[in-house]
This record gives sequence, C-alpha cells and structure tokens, in this order.
Amino acid sequence: MRRDVVDEALGVVPHRRARLCLVVALRLAECLLAMGAAWPLCDSVLVMGEGAAKTSASLTIVLFGIPIAWAAAHAAAGWLAASLRLELELALQDAVAGHVSQLARADAAACPGRREALLTQGAMEDVCRDQTEFLPWLCAAAISFAVAIALASQLSEQAATCVLATGGLEALLVVLASGGRRSSAAGDGSDEGRGLDGYLRQDLTELDGYASLGAADGLLAKSGERNALIRRDRLAVGRGPRVVRALALLLALACLAIVVGIVDAAGGGVTTLQARRALGVAACVGLAPLVLLAAGAESHLSAQLAREDVLQVLDEDAAEPDEPFGLQIHPGDHLALQHAGLAEAEARMAADAWGDPLPVVDDVSLDVPAVGLTVLAGPADGGRRAVAVLLAGAVRPGTGVALLGGKPLDQLDPAELGGYLTLVRPGDYLFEGSVRQNLRMADPAATEGMMWDVLGAVGLDEALRRLDGLDTPVRADGANLAPGGRRQLVLARALLRDSAVYVLDDLLDGADEDAAASMMRAVRGIARYKAVVLSSGRLADAADAGVVYAIDGGRVVASGTSEELALRLPAWNDELRRQRGLETFALRRAQDLEEARDA
Repeated sequence: MRRDVVDEALGVVPHRRARLCLVVALRLAECLLAMGAAWPLCDSVLVMGEGAAKTSASLTIVLFGIPIAWAAAHAAAGWLAASLRLELELALQDAVAGHVSQLARADAAACPGRREALLTQGAMEDVCRDQTEFLPWLCAAAISFAVAIALASQLSEQAATCVLATGGLEALLVVLASGGRRSSAAGDGSDEGRGLDGYLRQDLTELDGYASLGAADGLLAKSGERNALIRRDRLAVGRGPRVVRALALLLALACLAIVVGIVDAAGGGVTTLQARRALGVAACVGLAPLVLLAAGAESHLSAQLAREDVLQVLDEDAAEPDEPFGLQIHPGDHLALQHAGLAEAEARMAADAWGDPLPVVDDVSLDVPAVGLTVLAGPADGGRRAVAVLLAGAVRPGTGVALLGGKPLDQLDPAELGGYLTLVRPGDYLFEGSVRQNLRMADPAATEGMMWDVLGAVGLDEALRRLDGLDTPVRADGANLAPGGRRQLVLARALLRDSAVYVLDDLLDGADEDAAASMMRAVRGIARYKAVVLSSGRLADAADAGVVYAIDGGRVVASGTSEELALRLPAWNDELRRQRGLETFALRRAQDLEEARDA
C-alpha cells in the first residue's frame, strides 16, 4: 500500500488542505472574537471602578455583535470540520478495506472481520479528531495566546520578558511530553515497542487464527503479554498530558503573579487603567488557550499513534509465502473435507482469533458439489459452524485436510482463493457510512444498477427506496438496522463479489421470517449456477438442498436429501414439527398485533 494513498485519505491533498486551513482560520476568528468580547468587558468594569459610566456602545458590542459573529464563525467551522471528518473516515476505511482484501483470508474483501473493523474504526476516530478538531484549535490557541502576550506586554519590558519566558516553558513541556511519548511508543520496531501498532497488525494479519495452531499454549501466552503491553501503553499515553495540564495551569497563574510583582516593584503597584486592563484581558483570554493547548496533548498524541499504526499496517504488503504457490484454482473446483477435525486446544485457539466459540469436531468428511445447495444442519453447538469455517479455509484443521478441487486450501494462492470463495457470517462488520459505501467495499467498480440488483435479490430494495436509497445511512456495525435487514445487507455485499463458491455461516438464523424468506430465495437462486454451503439450524431451509449433512456432537451423523433424512432420523421430523409450530405461532402473534394496531 503506497503512502500517498494514505496521505490522500488523511486529507493532505490540496483540496482538503484548503478547507482545513479555512477551519483553522475560523477557529482563530472564534478566539479573537472572544478576546474582542473580553476587552470591552474588562474595560467597562475597570472604567466603572474608576468612577466613570459604562458606555452603551461597548455593552452593545459585547452582548450582541461579538456573540453573533462568534456563533457564525463557530457554526461555519463546525460544518466544515464535520464534512472533512466524513470524507476522511470514508477514504481511510476504503484504504484499509482494500488492504484487508489482500490478506490471506478467503472472505476478507467482502466480509471484514469484526475485530479489524473495530480497530480501524477506532483509528479513524483518533485520526479524524486530530485532523478536524485538535489541529485547528492548536493553531488558534497558539495565535490567540500570542495576542494575549502582546497585550500583557504593555505593562513593561520586564513583564513581557517574564510572560514570554513562562509561555515558552509551557510550550516546551507540551512538546517534550508529546515527543518523548511518541519516541517511546515507536521503540525499536518490535511489538513490545510499538504497543498499539503490534496489536492492530496482529489482528489484521492473523485473522485465520494463528500461524500454527499446534503451538497453542505459547501463542496464548504471547497474546496475554501483548494485551498487557497495550494496557500499559494506553495508561502511559494519558499520564503525561494530565501532568502537563496541571503544570500549565500552575505556570499560567505563576506568570500573572510574576507580572504583578514586577509591576509592583517597578511602578509602585498596578494602579494605571492601562495596566489593569492588560492584566484583565491576559487573565480572561490567556488562560483558556493555555489550558486548551495542554488538554489537547492527549488527543493529539493518540491521533499520532493511530496514524502511525495505520500507516505501518498499510505500508506492509500481505505476507509472502516462503515458497511460491504451485497449485492453481480452475473453474468447477469443488470443496471437500477429508477426516478434518479440531481438538479442544485447537478449537480454543481458533475461537480466540475468530471471535466466536467453536466446538470440537472430529473426523468430518464431506463433499460439496460444484453447483447446487449443500446444507449443514444440526444444533448450534453440534459443530456445523466449525465445519463451515473449516470448509471456507478461515480456520485450519488440526487433523485432516480441507480441499478445493482436490488441492489443499493452505497450498492455494490466498488472493486467488479470496476471489473464488466467500465466507459470509451474520457478524460481518458494516462500516459507518452509507449503503452505497458498504457495497462498494466488495466491488469498488460496481454500478448503481449492480447494487440494486443484489439488493433486490435479497429483498432489501423496496425498504431502501422508501428511505434514501443507496445513500441510506448505516451506523457502525449496522446498529441502526433491524437484525434481518442487517443480514440482508451483509449478504448483498457478498453477492456483489460474484464468487464461484459461497459459504453462509448461520446467516438466516435469528432473522425475522420475511428477511429469512427473502434471503433463502436469493440462496436458491445463486445455487442454480454456483456452489452454496448453508450452515443453518432451520431444518426447513434444507428442503430444496441437493445434499444435507446432519452434524451433531462434532460428527456427521447422516447425509442425504431432506426426505431421506426424515426417513432415517426420527428426531429430524420431531425437530421440524417443533420449528414449524414455533414459526406458525410467531406468525399468528404478529398478525394479531397488527390487527390490534389497526383497530
């Protein structure tokens, strides 16, 4: 990943730089307007103290003119900062999603994992906060403090020298605190030195578990040590700025005390109106930028850490294999498992990396036709989900082998495998943005017509047309979507990849009846010319399957069509009747509630 792509995502191209400078100018105007309000206010109070009447003009400016101008500058700066933030988030998440698609994982491009997506989202928050909030305030605070210094310098040359020296000492403390922590976090390039960077890269590049499931104990210990380092780094990041904030306040108060002392010694006390006015403005305006400057150190430091994390991750290409991949994927290659299994330690390791608990499976052998629907049926804890991720190559079998066209999955080019096979899970992450942006993560060249086609296939098009269409907003992880709608969007994004093989892991379970029926129609449609593996606890979904594998206790207990299993397994019919009874009850309940609302 080239660094100029990331720099463009972070807003350092000319058209974004100009708007960022405008935000800085507006923030500066806010500070100067606040100073303009402080000046007549202090002047009025001080003049009144001398026995003179306050002027109506100064009060009018303070109470009406300056606040209105300040509010306008504040609103304009906020709007520009928000628009910049949205652009930065979308560009950065597209850059990261493009990098994730090159990693050694079959479903990375269409189905970003929850953990790497959450880490990316956190990095975006820090980077965008730095770009659109802290940096403009940093510039404005520095300039407004300089103006306050200039006002205070009217007292005397000695007072100006003390003020400048004290302000320089505060700035030096902020720089040292930020720079020292940055160099410490950078370290020597190891995970222990990088801290947060090691965590981010580890989760991005080891999504299929760990490099070797056989070294379970050692890798678990390494994971625990890394998490301890992360906590230590996070605590250290906040410790320095807290000290700097306290020192800034103390030094600012000391600065004013020194000024008063010098004036007392030189002129016999602060008696002139000019001196009292300058001190009042310095006290009202000078302290706020100082405290703001120090308080921003933690935000700025976190953003710098996050930006370096993202840059380092994106600069690194997907890991090259020790030996070139000699096996190729050919059209029509089909999936199979031969005596595949996961022992307890391996399942624990896979669950730690995968994010979901995986049961132990043993000696599982099955074949998936190159075209048609294959259903993995059984209880959720019986092993069917583990078999699904083994088939997709997301988890390496501890025993046996996963095959595609007779070739072991781990000997195939991951990039080629990622284009041929897609694993879809209900927990696949949806980025904050819009429906259009989430779909384009699967295919950046997709047209609007292609997007509406896949949305129509999963039954989500009508609902979106009633909203904002492809621009309908999506919150982080699809938090604003119904469970069924969220899964429909996840499936639509996967269908946009047009893979030859789809492995659907529990995608329909938990969805409402309408959403599940719409998705099942889409599954049957693509199964007419592609290979589809559906892991589902809903036995009705197996009715049209070419082959059904009943999995329980970590083993394949029976296989055949749905009718054949109904004849061979008495428990199959019992469970099917139970599920249909529950579905009928839920449907009648929904109808009763709808009739009650209409009445």
